[in-house]
Amino acid sequence: MKVFDEIERTSLEGPSSDRSEFAFLNATAIPEAAQMRALIESAFVSYGGDKPALRQRLRSLDNTAHLGAVFELLLHELARRRGLGPQADAPLGAGLPDQRIELGDNAHAFVECRMLKPGNLKLYDILCDAIDAVQIPSLLYYVRLRKTPGRSLPVKLLQRDLRQQMMTLDIAALSTKALENKHHAFAIKDGDDLVLQVIPYRKPGSKGGVGMMDGAPNDFATSEELRRGLERKNRKYADAGAPYIIAICSAKSYAHDEEVEEALFREGSGEQRGFFIRSPRANVSAVLACQRWKPSSFAPSLKLYLNPSATHPLSSNPFGCEAVEYTNGALVRTAGQSFQALMRLPL
Repeated sequence: MKVFDEIERTSLEGPSSDRSEFAFLNATAIPEAAQMRALIESAFVSYGGDKPALRQRLRSLDNTAHLGAVFELLLHELARRRGLGPQADAPLGAGLPDQRIELGDNAHAFVECRMLKPGNLKLYDILCDAIDAVQIPSLLYYVRLRKTPGRSLPVKLLQRDLRQQMMTLDIAALSTKALENKHHAFAIKDGDDLVLQVIPYRKPGSKGGVGMMDGAPNDFATSEELRRGLERKNRKYADAGAPYIIAICSAKSYAHDEEVEEALFREGSGEQRGFFIRSPRANVSAVLACQRWKPSSFAPSLKLYLNPSATHPLSSNPFGCEAVEYTNGALVRTAGQSFQALMRLPL
């Protein structure tokens, strides 16, 4: 039983907004994608849970289902490679947490995965893909969202006009700082409404295309979204009698450690307090936070955040990534390896 189809692959096109992550990985001949397929296939062979059910989710054309399944699979593979003896779908009371891992000295922990909705807005993504396709050497674009697109716009005409305007520029005279070139901005309008500004800037040696984006709708992982995601899993295994870890994952492009740390450790009162600061969260021993998780462009961040008030605290970091503790009102970090290094993936 394999995850991907055994087909001839010739496409060298990059991922696009109107195609699922699975469809891209399944069809592309790009070498880096072939490495991701090989990793997923290898991890699937070693997976000890319900393979048919996981395979169905891995092959889903719905990105939320596919990305969540890849996250669970590769987290299981990371635990296996680190000698944690992961057991997928290990029974716990009336539930089936995603993993049980061994911690040594007859101790164990349970891991429950939570995938946040990837986002983005399809109409906006289509425009960004069209802009990115207008590649001029040494010329990058800073795309600024001014209004959420309300309908499809004539992409081919926009590409033609953008290329014509950019080809008239003296690229050598452009600044390498995007906002210093605002007077060269290309405007994309819906009637009289300004939707996007495309500001060119210079970066010698680049192939060209979109380099920066500002205001992308639904593609920013906020602290509130992360906290709500954690709350969904908070009481699920409150009586585990062992360390309970929530592995929360965001595939959004703009997902940063600051939002995770605010979601976990924010001081204050009431609903605004951080997830770990609120006393009923003592049953959660740690949060394993994975950010920017997209198999089609794989460069995720992985960090383990320890709950200072855990009923069953972790005595060590089983995952090998960077660990973060909250001590005397300050965050204390212990260095670890990146996900790529832990999984022996090329940069």
